[in-house]
This record gives sequence, structure tokens and C-alpha cells, in this order.
Amino acid sequence: MIQISDAAQTYLQELLTKQEQSGTGIRVFVAQPGTPQAETCIAYCRPGEEQLGDVPVEYEGFRAWFEERSQPYLVDAVVEAPFGAHPGEMTNCYERDEDHIRKYIKATKDPSELQKYLETWIYNIKDHHEYLNMVGSDTLDNLRIGGQDE
Repeated sequence: MIQISDAAQTYLQELLTKQEQSGTGIRVFVAQPGTPQAETCIAYCRPGEEQLGDVPVEYEGFRAWFEERSQPYLVDAVVEAPFGAHPGEMTNCYERDEDHIRKYIKATKDPSELQKYLETWIYNIKDHHEYLNMVGSDTLDNLRIGGQDE
């Protein structure tokens, strides 16, 4: 089973307190498990929306439901990726990087420019830290919401 870090629990608590229906938790499952298209999903789970076989886990201030058939795919997975959605946004943490998105869209209009973009931003990057260094700390700081550490 996955562990939800304290920071992620705090973040989820804040999101869940804004829901209209009290008792809303989260449901964690893997869409298309065991396939190349598999993706881990977290969705709001209002009371009564949990599925037969879901495993409830209580956290401070909310309940998470883990889909039973997804459990084998949720073992030994730790994801700690600050700005992991960049250039997209993460609600209440950081805004999307409109300048970077415009750069990508412009590159898609010319195959050679797109190839340069892909080589620069995807293919030739060693790891996530190198990617963040390329984006730059000033840019990342400007994207943060409320100066909050991501």
C-alpha cells in the first residue's frame, strides 16, 4: 500500500474541507493496471461512492479508499517530485508556466523546432533536478502560490 506524506495529507485535508458534502474523502486506484497505459488516479470520493472491495484507510481529517484490484500496483511507490506537473499547475501550490507552454506550442508548428524542443526539454535531460535547474529558480519561485514550498 502507498504512504501519503504528511505534506500531501495536509494538502488533501485543505482540498477536502472545501467540498460541499461533508465526509468526502479520496479514492486511489490505477486505471488500466498492468498495461503500458496504466496511470495512478486520485479522485474525490463522497460518502457512498466507494466501491465494493475498496480498502478504507483513516488519515488525520479524512478517509482514503484504495481500490482492491489496484493494490498490487501501489506497492513500493514513492513519488516526491517538486514541480512534477511543470509546465502544468498543481492546485494551491503553483501556477502553470504560460511562457513555457507558449514556447512548446510555437515549437509544434515546425518539425525541426519541435525536435529541438524535445531534445532540450525531454530527451537530453538527466533527471528531474536537471530539468528544474533548466527552468530556473526565479521562474519556479514566481509560479509558487503564496510563496508556499512545493
